[in-house]
Amino acid sequence: MSQADRQNAATTLPLLMGLFVACIAAAGVIGATVYAPAYELALYLTITVGLLCSLLAVRSKLRLDFLGIIIIVVAFAAFVVRRVDLFPVYLLYPAEAVGQSELALAVLIAWIMAGFCFMQSRREHMILCLVSGLAIFGLIATVNLDMVVLVSFSIYLFGALYSFGYDNLLAVCRTDEGGWRHVPSRQWSWSQLLPAAVLFLVVTVLATGAGRLMYDLSPNLYGAAGKLSWQWSRLLPAGYQMSGGGFWVGGGPAYLSDEVVMTVKSERPALWRSQLYDTYEGQSWFIRNSMSTTLSQSSDGYYRVPDLDSLRGTPLKQSVTLWTDMSGIVAAAQPATIGLFHPVLGGPHPALLTYRPAGPIYVAPFLPHGSSYDVVSIVPDFSAEQLRAAGTDYLDEEFTELYIGQVPLAAQTKLTALVAGITDEAHTPYDKAMRIKQFLEQDYLYTQLPPVTPRNTDAAVHFLLSTKRGDCSQFATAMAVMCRLAGVPARIATGYGAGEYDPDSDAYVVRGKHAHAWTEVYFPGYGWVPFDAQAPAQLEEQTLASLWHRGHFRLVLAAIIRTGTFVLGGVALVALLAAMFVNFNVLGTWWRARRARRMPWNALDYEWRRFYRRALHELGVRPHPADTPGELLSLALSSQLVATDLAAALHQATDDLYELRYSARPATSSQTDKLRRRWAHLRKRIYPLARRSSLR
Repeated sequence: MSQADRQNAATTLPLLMGLFVACIAAAGVIGATVYAPAYELALYLTITVGLLCSLLAVRSKLRLDFLGIIIIVVAFAAFVVRRVDLFPVYLLYPAEAVGQSELALAVLIAWIMAGFCFMQSRREHMILCLVSGLAIFGLIATVNLDMVVLVSFSIYLFGALYSFGYDNLLAVCRTDEGGWRHVPSRQWSWSQLLPAAVLFLVVTVLATGAGRLMYDLSPNLYGAAGKLSWQWSRLLPAGYQMSGGGFWVGGGPAYLSDEVVMTVKSERPALWRSQLYDTYEGQSWFIRNSMSTTLSQSSDGYYRVPDLDSLRGTPLKQSVTLWTDMSGIVAAAQPATIGLFHPVLGGPHPALLTYRPAGPIYVAPFLPHGSSYDVVSIVPDFSAEQLRAAGTDYLDEEFTELYIGQVPLAAQTKLTALVAGITDEAHTPYDKAMRIKQFLEQDYLYTQLPPVTPRNTDAAVHFLLSTKRGDCSQFATAMAVMCRLAGVPARIATGYGAGEYDPDSDAYVVRGKHAHAWTEVYFPGYGWVPFDAQAPAQLEEQTLASLWHRGHFRLVLAAIIRTGTFVLGGVALVALLAAMFVNFNVLGTWWRARRARRMPWNALDYEWRRFYRRALHELGVRPHPADTPGELLSLALSSQLVATDLAAALHQATDDLYELRYSARPATSSQTDKLRRRWAHLRKRIYPLARRSSLR
């Protein structure tokens, strides 16, 4: 390695270090929004290896740009098929980011930035990484703008400004011979560090303030991009679930399939319940009460749930046929009697049923596709007056602590005043629950593409105070949390909606898209009663006018800004593509000449030159560009281009041109414009003559 190569690598190393700081800060905000350690580690390693390869390319002249191109191509391919459950795909795109358009785009740009890190052997490519990092912050800010993101943005700005300042220093210090000029430390500090520090502080204050303002006005600018996603199912057969038996809230859009899950023969429709959750942890629900009872099979082959004699309600018989594997009993409300049947044997199916008083009924082994069972449920069927008179005589202190007192601190702090204002004039638990349900249905919007709840942010708080739009899981969670803050015991149930009634089979066809979540409220003597808060207004069906009238001003602004962003982005893309094929130097010269022709003198000059150029070219005469009007007149007369009766007019026009051009008094715009029209008139009279002469 030559001395020049070593010196070049040594001077480039600080620049790459600044880029490393900026890129890591930009990549870190994705990790601050979603929990994906494997993805973060892979991204950080790729950035580090990419910048080391760029340093190696500077030292050894070995170009490794093709590695970055491979990473970018793979990232684009994985973005297209990101819903396929394969290891390379979910390593590149975490599950939490797949369902949210902003996060998916941010992850894609992060991998593009990592690919650009392999191309930093040339200093002019530095801008590619910095622009990518800025785009990541812009996308994440629409989803999550907490203190971690703001601090990361400040670190990113520091790395970016340091890189720009150092790059400028390299340009200043480089000599014409390729060496490096010594710059005193005092001059370097004042010319580089001080302006960079001032610019850093100014940009940090302005950017964070503008970002906070944009987030408050419109926290989700790119939501429409999610409509382009492929609608592939990402749910387990039993509805909304997550690993470990929990129920995730605020994870972004849930893409539900049209595949049939089961068919239910029943006298009336109902909410088909599969899971129950009692403990809320800010972004997920779990089952705290793990006590279970094994149900014994009676001689007639049926399983009977104990301790339901005092439960009030209406019996409802259902015949369920499964079209997919299930690990639990799906039924309306509280199952009381279950009979399992095998599709082949046609008789009772021996199984182990485990019953949780505060949870679902599990079956071991699981029920395979094609299994069927009959179940009789106790369905709540009470009037409003009966529930108002139920009172507040709850079971015990443990029950009260679990279903009323168990609310995360963030929700208690930020939602207590809101709940108190809504339920201030309600005097019974039923009225409080109804007030909360009506509040959610009137002031909030249902959407199939809810925004992701930022990491370490309470899902109910984020939904109620920030986005004001969400899916059934967020409506159910918000109502359960608000009921608990109002002193009303509540929990979450998940399963399926009633489905589609098929008159041919006299059954309700339940599909994956009918997966649903709702709230259940406890009333002494009556048990758990479902309260399904469903907003009648769906976001995707709203016009800007309807959103404005409903008070969703931020969504209106988001739609306007989003449309403007897409339009400007489209224009920028067209301009970028045009730059590949258009010589803008020639285009700029043409445009300047066109503008110049509009000036009075330039217009006159253009007109008489156009006259002679067109006329003489028809006769095969090529005048020199420097020829004067008098010289061109002599050429025209010698070629017998001009008829005798027009020669005098042409002489007079040429004399007037000289007189205006070189007179002591400057010509006015009206004089030059009048003479220009005379030349245009002469051209129209003489050009046909020249045309006929050339034809002869």
